[in-house]
Amino acid sequence: MPKREKITERARTFFKKDELSRTISTAVSGPVEIRKEERQRYLGVFPEDVLHAYTQEQLKNRDEIEGQIKHEAAGRLLVNGKVPLSLVMPYIRLAQERNLPFTMVTDHNADSPFALVVRRKD
Repeated sequence: MPKREKITERARTFFKKDELSRTISTAVSGPVEIRKEERQRYLGVFPEDVLHAYTQEQLKNRDEIEGQIKHEAAGRLLVNGKVPLSLVMPYIRLAQERNLPFTMVTDHNADSPFALVVRRKD
């Protein structure tokens, strides 16, 4: 797992400001996101919330992926919207059969190497 920085430089600068400056900064730039790069890499969740993540090449390991989707700790299936639907549709169908919620993630600013992420239950 990659080494993570606890707080970004933008967040560090943000918290040094007085309350009025923080309010104005939030209104102009949006809220400060903690560990944004990690969340983008794992389709919107923190690495510690991931049960398993699969690249497009790993989608061929059907038995393993189905096992993770059926796992009792599985809480949600996250699907990269940039991956062809024909590759992920069997897993979406399985998630639906198992009543496992799924989300298509289409963050065009993120460049995740993962096609599917199985998130842990909360």
